Amino acid sequence: MRELLFLFPHLPPSDFSLYTRNTMLLLSDQIRKRLVKNILTVWPELEGDLPEVLIEPPADARHGDFSSNIAMQLAARLKMAPVDIAQKIIAPGIPLASVGKLDVVPPGFINIYLKTDWLRKQAKRILLSGNHYGHLEVGQGERVHLEFISANPTGPLHLGNGRGGFTGDTLGNVLEMAGYRVYREYYVNDIGKQVDTLAESIIRRYFQEQGIPVPYPDTCYQGEYVKELAKTLDFSGVQIQYIDRAKKKLRGQALRAMMKQIKQTLSKVMRIDFDNFFFESELHTKKLTDRVLRMLEARELLYEKDGALWMRTTAFGDDKDRAIKKSDGEKTYFLSDLAYLFDKFAVRRYPRAILLLGADHHGYVGRMQAAMRALGWEGRLTIHIFQLVRLMEDGKEVRMSKRSGTFVTIDELIKDVGIDAARFFFLMSGMNTHMDFDLNLAREQSDKNPVYYVQYAHARIASILRKADPLVKKGKTTKAALQEPSADELVKQLLRFPELVAQVARRSSVHELPQYAMSLATAFHNFYTKVRVIDNEQVSLPAYELCQASKLVLQKTLALMGIHAPEKMERTEEQAS
Repeated sequence: MRELLFLFPHLPPSDFSLYTRNTMLLLSDQIRKRLVKNILTVWPELEGDLPEVLIEPPADARHGDFSSNIAMQLAARLKMAPVDIAQKIIAPGIPLASVGKLDVVPPGFINIYLKTDWLRKQAKRILLSGNHYGHLEVGQGERVHLEFISANPTGPLHLGNGRGGFTGDTLGNVLEMAGYRVYREYYVNDIGKQVDTLAESIIRRYFQEQGIPVPYPDTCYQGEYVKELAKTLDFSGVQIQYIDRAKKKLRGQALRAMMKQIKQTLSKVMRIDFDNFFFESELHTKKLTDRVLRMLEARELLYEKDGALWMRTTAFGDDKDRAIKKSDGEKTYFLSDLAYLFDKFAVRRYPRAILLLGADHHGYVGRMQAAMRALGWEGRLTIHIFQLVRLMEDGKEVRMSKRSGTFVTIDELIKDVGIDAARFFFLMSGMNTHMDFDLNLAREQSDKNPVYYVQYAHARIASILRKADPLVKKGKTTKAALQEPSADELVKQLLRFPELVAQVARRSSVHELPQYAMSLATAFHNFYTKVRVIDNEQVSLPAYELCQASKLVLQKTLALMGIHAPEKMERTEEQAS
């Protein structure tokens, strides 16, 4: 606040509180409300029956700053040509200080252009918003349960976990900025044969390391990490001839040792913090599986067949019914899934949950959504599936890891390319697309590397401000308005940030963040080549404010992705102007 008062001494203190309160209304929402008012003025019969009026940036910037297709949506209902509908909608105009020209183009798009004079005031207003810029109340404090990674505790986190981990962490950041209360949870499958197999693998490796020729079947887990885990366990009293007894003794130790390694990778290497690690065994100790069974029985959703107990999931859209208990009485993973849903929605009462899963879980979606409908929670769970990741080096896929023997660990990757490059590269592709992680490009320390390009833009701004700050303090400034189009384009990019936060929160489309960061960096680099911030020891105050606003927004964008915003990099200390 003290810094803002120094920069804008002509504004009364009340103006600062106005801009720093979390009351941001999206520009698109302001325009949307005006269009809706115009529509209902002309066609009042549409009150309560109006489709959603979408206001979005057009694909081609020459077609305006915002565009709407509402006229085409109304054409059939109003029995009019979309172009004629659009003309009637814009006839009263949009009386907002931000809106300038309005156009209608075939087949009926309404194109909206922002006023240049208004744009040139926005850098200062962004600065007055300060750290609140981009913080919205879209979520209105709604609680959201966000589950991601949830890898089996049988080995180190690998390449695929990196994609899900960084996406989940970033999505949580965006949701919080949009006004949601996010609870991050990691689900641990600590029940079943997989943990027994981990314990057996460790036992066999331990005795091999002691020089005892013990067989190591393919069913055991491969990789050096098994040997490392063996060094941390207490083998006193363990005899190889009693392997089943040894597994029971060491099972808990093995699980704790593996989870300790996973948690260290998450917090220390990936920089991801969870609010809770929920163990599958809790579902049984809390009797949640029994409660779900009683609920299903009460709703007559269970039946017996071939000695097993089944749930009628086909009645709710599933492709086949699912077993709840096997013929030997063992409870299935599907029952655990149902109990976990029960815990989220009935016990902890989350109104909404988001689940991120790997590509091998495609069949999981149908049965989970059927279960949600059966239990009365339809629409409250959103499931996103990640496609596969390939690690590429010199144009070839990297399949093996020296350390693990079977897969590339996320620890190895981050050690190779750095945490910032790892995060940025994993976030660049949409969840539903396959991605290639280019090791050579991620290592590159040049503008060819997108994360370097974005970070360099931030460091360049910081360098300019370091040179300009002393001159501004001495009053060596000019206030002539910027007439350069590149400055207007940069402001438009800055204004996109709150809109982007709302959009990513709504769509879970976190890949739009790195894309936006690159667009913003490009806009700034273009502005930098066209405008002299410092000229003959005089600072252009409008350009200086635009640099400050750009630094603020770029820093917030990088922070959402968990990426550093460096103040200095090589090449940034050249003579700034």
